[in-house]
Formats: sequence, structure tokens, C-alpha cells
Amino acid sequence: MVSKLLTVGSIGFLVGSILGGFLFSRVPIINAELLYIWRLENKSYMQALHFAFAFGGILSPLATVPFLTPPFQNSSHNNSPEEMTTTSETAFNSFINQETKIDTMSRTTKTLILMIMLALIGVYNAVEESFAGFVTTFCVKQLHWSKTHGSIAASVFWATFGGGRFSGIFLIRLCSPACMIDIYGVFAILSFVGLLFSSLENYDVAVWSCIVTIGISLSVFSPTIFTWTEEMIHVTGNIASGLKVAANTGSMVNSVILGILIDRYTPLWFCYLLLGEC
Repeated sequence: MVSKLLTVGSIGFLVGSILGGFLFSRVPIINAELLYIWRLENKSYMQALHFAFAFGGILSPLATVPFLTPPFQNSSHNNSPEEMTTTSETAFNSFINQETKIDTMSRTTKTLILMIMLALIGVYNAVEESFAGFVTTFCVKQLHWSKTHGSIAASVFWATFGGGRFSGIFLIRLCSPACMIDIYGVFAILSFVGLLFSSLENYDVAVWSCIVTIGISLSVFSPTIFTWTEEMIHVTGNIASGLKVAANTGSMVNSVILGILIDRYTPLWFCYLLLGEC
């Protein structure tokens, strides 16, 4: 059921992203609009925007807790938070040299860079959405936690995810987007390795700790990928739409695969698949 819900949600977001790309001149896509306004000064603003997206996800799993305690039998599903719109005053600073560098790139180079970014955000979103959507199921089926504790685990993930995005507002000023992705990528791999082994040993304290570190490690990828792409090629409405399509395609495909693996084999595929994708 979780797999079907995630897939349907991703399809809806996919269609919306495609339409948004075509209608950009009339219906601005918020990521592209922010990059258009701030250009190379977008780093902290992009992190702040995605922190706002994450904030809603902290509350939704908590709202289900009263309905998961006996005698209720409802199951929990956690979608990524809906995007919220922000506006900023127009500010153009020193980005002329970077624009010149971008303009001198060949079409082949720009296409290759875009393909890499599409693949990167697709894999990232597959991991983030699958973890958020299936963590409650994993905790209940594999660790034999109550549904209430499973829902709280999802809220802990979103809380640390939001906290990580808030810290990214300041950390992005200290290092480049590529450096941020490298550091947080290694952090994510170590966190999923820890989750796998702590789950095998049924060490609950370690599982809680890994949920916290996974939330932090996954938090900055999406806004940082947009910023990194803008540094190399201009992110237009169509490109922003393409990035969102790739992200939701990854989520849609991954949720189907993970749902099948968990139902037919073992809930530990939750760890195996997401670790492999990291």
C-alpha cells in the first residue's frame, strides 16, 4: 500500500513538473525563479527555501500518532512536504564573469553536465522519498516496533532533515556545492551502513541514532544540486522542470521496486537497496 501511495504521488508531481516547465512564462517554478533572481548569490536562499519545504514534513507524521494507538489500526504514510512559495527582492551582484564562462561552454558539455545532474537528483530523491515513506513499515515489520513508534521515527527523520536544511543555509557559505555533496554523501553511506548492522542486531538505540544521522545527511542534496547546476549552466524553467521530473521518476520507480522486495523477501531490503543507491 505504501508503495502504491508513493507511486501515485510521484506521478502527480511528475505531471505537474512537466506542465510547469511548459508554462514557466506564466506560472513560475519556484526553484528556477529563485535562481533567476539571485543567480550566483542563491546558495543560502536555496537552502532556506528547501528548509521551508521540509518543515511541513515534521508535523504530518506526528498528526497520525493519535490514530495509531489501540484500538485504531490505521497505517502511516509520509509524503514529502508540499512546496511553498517564497518571493525575494531582485538583487544582481557580481556574476558577469561566471555567465561569460557558461556562455563559452559547448552544447555537448552543457548537455553532459545536465545529464549528470538529472541522474544525481533522481537517485537522491529515490533514497529520500523511499526512506521517508517506508521507514515506518520497516520499523514495524523488521524491528517489531509499534505503529506509534514507527510514526515517531518518521517524525524524527523529518525533524533532523529540516534541521539539516536549516544548518545548510549557513554551511553552504563555507564550502562549494561539490564539497557539500561529497561530505554529506559519505555521511549518508556511513549512516545507512550503521542502520543495516544495528537492525540486524536489533539494537534500538543505534537505529534511532542512524535515523537522526540519515535525516541530517540527506537534507542538503536537493537545494545544493540546484545551486551546483546554476553554477555550471543557467537553470531555466525547462531545466528546473527536468530536474523535478528526474527526481520524481526516481522516487516513483524506487517505491515500486522497494515495495515488491519488502513484500516478497525481507524488510531488510529497505537497508540493502537504499545503501546500494547511496
